[in-house]
Amino acid sequence: MSGKVSKILTWRWVESKETRAELAAMSAEEKKYRAKPQREFFVHFQGMSYWRCEWVSELQMEVFNSTTLRAYWKKFDMEEPPKLDEDEQISRRRKHAKEGRTEVDQMEERFYKNGVRPEWLQVHRILNHQQLRDGSIQYMVKWRELGYDKFSWDEEDPDIPNFKEAIERYYVSY
Repeated sequence: MSGKVSKILTWRWVESKETRAELAAMSAEEKKYRAKPQREFFVHFQGMSYWRCEWVSELQMEVFNSTTLRAYWKKFDMEEPPKLDEDEQISRRRKHAKEGRTEVDQMEERFYKNGVRPEWLQVHRILNHQQLRDGSIQYMVKWRELGYDKFSWDEEDPDIPNFKEAIERYYVSY
């Protein structure tokens, strides 16, 4: 795993890779009794931006973040994955319709439908920077609609909209 989980955003049912291979060799009757889907959780990692959210298996969660997993189980139904409010999804799509349609669809598929708000992916401002031993520079990023305690350290990333402009504004005021 990429780090310590700070928040579980949602979950889904998936077939494990081993299950798919086994299924190919099984008869229809065997498949009915043997194939069991597994849960995967879409998680946010502590100290990282929402751009770094990942899907992790239930086993990984049990081994490395059992307390977070147990707390999540107490709050949510573990038989049916949670669904976002449809009106909320539609308004998000309209708000970001200025971007290319395929880009909006990709963002919808990867983030929005999994509980990440569009604003959490927008750089509000750069607060500081640090140079690592390998010579790379990381920036302390404050994200829109998230408190200052939810900052992250990120290297310049061309996939993050307006990141370069935020770095330029930071150095002008630095």
